[in-house]
Amino acid sequence: MTWPMRVVSNTSPILSLAIETKADVILLDERDARKVAQRLKLRTTGVVGVLLKAYRMKRISDLSAALQQLKTRAGFRLSDQVTASVLSASGSTTHASQTESP
Repeated sequence: MTWPMRVVSNTSPILSLAIETKADVILLDERDARKVAQRLKLRTTGVVGVLLKAYRMKRISDLSAALQQLKTRAGFRLSDQVTASVLSASGSTTHASQTESP
């Protein structure tokens, strides 16, 4: 299989392994890799999806704080729009702006 150049260097082994093992879900955060995976009919989730599931399973109590830590401690790029969308989908009443330091 031929992969787009931007995906080849980073994630082609992951995509190949997912196809070979018939993975139920593949953890990807890179947009281009997710698009390729979706074209290959692979089910994807990202770190934010994992956090959302953990929140719904009551494994974490403050999704907003977890998202904020992901951005500040790990340097994860996450727009305010995506953050708000995730918090809305979770039913969380806490908003990301409330967890930011002054």
